[in-house]
Amino acid sequence: MYQESETVKKLRQQAQAADRTAPGSYVSANEERLNQLYQALSDRKAFRYDPSADPLYQSYRQQYVTLGRRAMEDTLGQAAGLTGGYAGSYGQTAGQQAYDGYLQQLNGRLPELANLARQSYQDQEDRLRQQYDRLQQQEQTDYSRWRDTLSDAWQRQQQAQALYRDARDFDYQQQRDAVADDHWQADYNLSAAKASASSSSGSGSSGKAEKTYDGMTDAQLTARLQALRSRLTLAQTVKVLQGSNSGLTKAQAARALQLLQN
Repeated sequence: MYQESETVKKLRQQAQAADRTAPGSYVSANEERLNQLYQALSDRKAFRYDPSADPLYQSYRQQYVTLGRRAMEDTLGQAAGLTGGYAGSYGQTAGQQAYDGYLQQLNGRLPELANLARQSYQDQEDRLRQQYDRLQQQEQTDYSRWRDTLSDAWQRQQQAQALYRDARDFDYQQQRDAVADDHWQADYNLSAAKASASSSSGSGSSGKAEKTYDGMTDAQLTARLQALRSRLTLAQTVKVLQGSNSGLTKAQAARALQLLQN
């Protein structure tokens, strides 16, 4: 049964820790205010000038009414002085005309006041749009930073998991190879013992000894080849025999190659 080495355990723990570094779902810090600004812009009605709701108009009206009353009083006083203290209808008419004259001046300023109110309305809308645009840009920046953090965490996870998988696979193969080597050695020892017994039996009956290569017979070398071929490809087997880590002498390896080719 496969058991992780300490190195593989450590890499697995690192991979698990990397999984926990990913940020949570994106939470907007600007959503509520963005909704408020959007609603404020959507709810704005078309501009309509209402003097009664214009503080500037009301201020001007109070001034002109005051000036009109003073003018009317002055006119009435002057008329009374001309008529011996009695204003009469002429004085009243003249006084009313003086009062109405100031109200007409006030009405003459209505276009100017309406334009000022329209400009104030537009300025307020522009400020709302600017606030909305700035906040939306901030929202995009925050979201982009979150995506970058998420991407970095994902890359760390992938790298940590890849390191763990590669180390685990290598470690597993090493353990499998070690088990295969043990099985091969056992099979080899058994084959060598059988070959030795067969050789001894043949020598006793025929008197002719089987040819050996640095102490190994063809039967023993064939058993060795079978063990190699059970876990290696043909090309890998040839490479092992041609190398220095086959466990065979040069003579044994050369003979094994001959047997492999036959």
